[in-house]
Amino acid sequence: MRRSTAASTDYPNDDSDGEEALPAPKTKIRLFLRANNIRSSTITSSLTGQQPHTQCRVSLDPDSHASSDSTETVYKSSSPNYTTSFPLEYEEGSQLMIYVDVYACKGSGIMSDSSPELKWIGRVNYNVQDILDGNPSQTKARSLPKGGTIYAQIEREFSGDNNLTLRLRAHSLVFTNSRLRNSLVATTTLGKPSTYFELSRPAKSSSSSWIVVYRSNSIRESTTPMWDKATIDLNSICSDEILRISVKKEEKKKCKEIGSFETTIQCITESCQ
Repeated sequence: MRRSTAASTDYPNDDSDGEEALPAPKTKIRLFLRANNIRSSTITSSLTGQQPHTQCRVSLDPDSHASSDSTETVYKSSSPNYTTSFPLEYEEGSQLMIYVDVYACKGSGIMSDSSPELKWIGRVNYNVQDILDGNPSQTKARSLPKGGTIYAQIEREFSGDNNLTLRLRAHSLVFTNSRLRNSLVATTTLGKPSTYFELSRPAKSSSSSWIVVYRSNSIRESTTPMWDKATIDLNSICSDEILRISVKKEEKKKCKEIGSFETTIQCITESCQ
């Protein structure tokens, strides 16, 4: 991620003894984003009441949109949790601004849609120092002009350079009800669910708040899905903390959770040995 630069001027100091001032310490931080109550009216949809598809673009330069880093697109959710996190380097005590542009996606509503048409909703910005200093939750909320709130949470990054690789499958998932309507009568049929899973961890600032760090691909219409291999940056999780795996199914207007369970990295690795 690029950082904006500004010209600086060195002023003489009559009391200087010739020694250079020590630079402020730098620390690695990681930015997580989520949203709440983004209005469905921000997208054009043929399905009345369908939840919006959204993504965010993050930049440190208010005038640079081309170099922005993007989250994934979260489909059918007015309160999305974006799994893409953003590592940054922060100089303690300095002012580092983060600019987040939010887009609605006019795609098909299918998670495999790789190139949705984007519609800009609005921009919010955050000062890293305001989030980290004197803020127990390490989270700041900013409202969008067209409705909805974007939450930025910043945590000091875990140390480590390893990745966690795993692959999940399920069996005997329940069939889902599907209502079919023609000009004469509405009927209900049973169909195989389209599902994906999410991996979450507790937020450092609150044990009751969870951060989604990974979202799998969606498997279409299967009661025995095997999702693609997942590679998870261990900088976004801690090796000894509890993880939550939630399985969700796609529906016509939104996504619903089928069920979830909690585990640890140790339990996952031991079960594979």
